[in-house]
Amino acid sequence: MTRRNNRFSRGLLLIGVVVSFIAFSLSREFEKFTPEFKISAAKLHYVYSTDEENANEVFLNKRICVVGKLLKVEVDENGDTVLTLDTNESRRVRCIMSSDEDQSAQGLEVGMKVEIKGLCAGYISGVVMLDCTLA
Repeated sequence: MTRRNNRFSRGLLLIGVVVSFIAFSLSREFEKFTPEFKISAAKLHYVYSTDEENANEVFLNKRICVVGKLLKVEVDENGDTVLTLDTNESRRVRCIMSSDEDQSAQGLEVGMKVEIKGLCAGYISGVVMLDCTLA
Protein backbone atom coordinates (compact mmCIF):
# COMPACT_ATOMS: atom_id res chain seq x y z
CA MET A 1 0.00 0.00 0.00
CA THR A 2 2.84 2.40 0.82
CA ARG A 3 4.46 1.81 -2.57
CA ARG A 4 1.22 2.63 -4.34
CA ASN A 5 0.83 5.88 -2.35
CA ASN A 6 4.45 6.74 -3.06
CA ARG A 7 3.97 6.30 -6.85
CA PHE A 8 0.73 8.25 -6.72
CA SER A 9 2.45 11.12 -4.87
CA ARG A 10 5.30 11.17 -7.40
CA GLY A 11 2.78 11.22 -10.24
CA LEU A 12 0.93 14.18 -8.73
CA LEU A 13 4.20 15.99 -8.15
CA LEU A 14 5.25 15.43 -11.77
CA ILE A 15 1.89 16.69 -13.05
CA GLY A 16 2.20 19.78 -10.84
CA VAL A 17 5.68 20.54 -12.14
CA VAL A 18 4.59 20.17 -15.78
CA VAL A 19 1.51 22.38 -15.30
CA SER A 20 3.60 25.04 -13.51
CA PHE A 21 6.20 25.01 -16.29
CA ILE A 22 3.53 25.42 -18.99
CA ALA A 23 1.81 28.26 -17.11
CA PHE A 24 5.13 30.06 -16.58
CA SER A 25 6.08 29.65 -20.24
CA LEU A 26 2.74 31.03 -21.43
CA SER A 27 2.98 34.06 -19.15
CA ARG A 28 6.50 34.82 -20.43
CA GLU A 29 5.28 34.50 -24.03
CA PHE A 30 2.52 37.02 -23.38
CA GLU A 31 5.09 39.52 -22.11
CA LYS A 32 7.21 39.06 -25.24
CA PHE A 33 4.36 38.99 -27.75
CA THR A 34 5.01 39.69 -31.37
CA PRO A 35 2.88 42.67 -32.36
CA GLU A 36 0.49 42.25 -35.27
CA PHE A 37 1.58 45.64 -36.66
CA LYS A 38 4.51 48.02 -36.34
CA ILE A 39 3.58 51.57 -37.27
CA SER A 40 4.77 55.11 -36.63
CA ALA A 41 2.76 57.27 -34.25
CA ALA A 42 2.19 59.81 -37.03
CA LYS A 43 0.86 57.17 -39.44
CA LEU A 44 -1.38 55.57 -36.78
CA HIS A 45 -2.83 58.98 -35.94
CA TYR A 46 -3.33 59.78 -39.63
CA VAL A 47 -5.19 56.53 -40.29
CA TYR A 48 -7.50 57.13 -37.31
CA SER A 49 -8.10 60.80 -38.08
CA THR A 50 -9.02 60.16 -41.72
CA ASP A 51 -11.13 56.98 -41.37
CA GLU A 52 -11.81 55.93 -37.78
CA GLU A 53 -14.19 53.11 -38.73
CA ASN A 54 -11.66 51.43 -41.02
CA ALA A 55 -8.84 52.05 -38.54
CA ASN A 56 -10.88 50.31 -35.82
CA GLU A 57 -11.34 47.28 -38.07
CA VAL A 58 -7.58 47.04 -38.53
CA PHE A 59 -6.13 48.11 -35.15
CA LEU A 60 -8.79 48.06 -32.40
CA ASN A 61 -8.05 45.51 -29.64
CA LYS A 62 -4.91 44.37 -31.46
CA ARG A 63 -1.40 44.26 -30.05
CA ILE A 64 0.71 46.71 -32.02
CA CYS A 65 4.11 48.38 -31.82
CA VAL A 66 4.14 52.17 -32.19
CA VAL A 67 7.32 54.08 -32.98
CA GLY A 68 7.65 57.80 -32.36
CA LYS A 69 9.28 60.75 -30.64
CA LEU A 70 8.52 61.02 -26.94
CA LEU A 71 6.72 64.27 -26.24
CA LYS A 72 5.78 63.86 -22.59
CA VAL A 73 6.02 61.47 -19.61
CA GLU A 74 3.39 61.97 -16.93
CA VAL A 75 1.40 60.23 -14.23
CA ASP A 76 -2.36 60.47 -14.74
CA GLU A 77 -5.10 60.84 -12.12
CA ASN A 78 -5.23 57.03 -11.71
CA GLY A 79 -1.52 56.85 -10.91
CA ASP A 80 -0.66 55.28 -14.29
CA THR A 81 2.43 56.36 -16.21
CA VAL A 82 1.44 57.77 -19.60
CA LEU A 83 3.85 58.32 -22.49
CA THR A 84 2.68 60.77 -25.13
CA LEU A 85 4.10 60.37 -28.63
CA ASP A 86 4.32 63.22 -31.14
CA THR A 87 2.32 62.93 -34.37
CA ASN A 88 3.08 66.37 -35.87
CA GLU A 89 -0.63 67.14 -35.32
CA SER A 90 -2.66 68.60 -32.46
CA ARG A 91 -3.78 65.12 -31.35
CA ARG A 92 -1.25 62.64 -29.94
CA VAL A 93 -0.81 58.94 -29.30
CA ARG A 94 -1.17 58.27 -25.56
CA CYS A 95 0.42 55.07 -24.25
CA ILE A 96 -0.74 54.01 -20.79
CA MET A 97 2.04 51.84 -19.42
CA SER A 98 1.55 48.55 -17.59
CA SER A 99 2.34 48.87 -13.88
CA ASP A 100 5.45 46.70 -14.35
CA GLU A 101 6.91 49.33 -16.71
CA ASP A 102 6.42 52.42 -14.54
CA GLN A 103 10.04 52.57 -13.34
CA SER A 104 11.64 52.11 -16.77
CA ALA A 105 9.25 54.62 -18.35
CA GLN A 106 10.16 57.28 -15.81
CA GLY A 107 13.79 57.07 -16.94
CA LEU A 108 12.99 58.10 -20.54
CA GLU A 109 13.89 61.53 -21.88
CA VAL A 110 11.60 63.81 -23.87
CA GLY A 111 12.61 63.97 -27.52
CA MET A 112 14.02 60.47 -27.75
CA LYS A 113 12.71 57.91 -30.24
CA VAL A 114 10.82 55.07 -28.53
CA GLU A 115 9.12 51.84 -29.53
CA ILE A 116 6.11 50.90 -27.46
CA LYS A 117 4.07 47.70 -27.62
CA GLY A 118 0.50 47.70 -26.38
CA LEU A 119 -3.17 47.10 -27.00
CA CYS A 120 -4.84 49.66 -29.27
CA ALA A 121 -7.95 51.00 -27.51
CA GLY A 122 -9.07 53.25 -30.36
CA TYR A 123 -9.44 56.98 -30.85
CA ILE A 124 -10.49 59.06 -27.86
CA SER A 125 -9.19 62.62 -28.40
CA GLY A 126 -6.22 60.89 -30.03
CA VAL A 127 -5.12 57.28 -30.27
CA VAL A 128 -4.99 55.44 -26.93
CA MET A 129 -2.83 52.39 -26.22
CA LEU A 130 -3.26 50.26 -23.08
CA ASP A 131 -1.07 47.85 -21.09
CA CYS A 132 2.02 49.18 -22.84
CA THR A 133 5.62 48.04 -22.53
CA LEU A 134 8.84 49.37 -23.98
CA ALA A 135 9.86 47.31 -27.00
